[in-house]
Amino acid sequence: MAELRWDSELHSLLAKLKPAERHKLARQIAPELRRSQQQRIAAQLNPDGTPYAPRKPQLYQRKGTLRHGLFAKLRTAKYLKIETSPDKVMVGLTDQDEQLVELLIRRHL
Repeated sequence: MAELRWDSELHSLLAKLKPAERHKLARQIAPELRRSQQQRIAAQLNPDGTPYAPRKPQLYQRKGTLRHGLFAKLRTAKYLKIETSPDKVMVGLTDQDEQLVELLIRRHL
């Protein structure tokens, strides 16, 4: 019940802000949101907190090569783009990057 009260109070405070102020606030929140998503991806956790599905076993592995985690490059700021408006903050991949992720998933799972 206390959570509902906080939500309504936060909603009323945000409603009092002008669109430009909400947009500025969203731009301040977005880097923190991106950082938390990067940490979640590095820990290989789904948004609901469950671990990623295990990767299928590799038939061979070259000696002396370093194995990087799946999606290591995709969790960088270059790929996790920030989009803000007065009403929302989004952190995610572009359409082209989403296609790359789908290809990686099909190959490795």
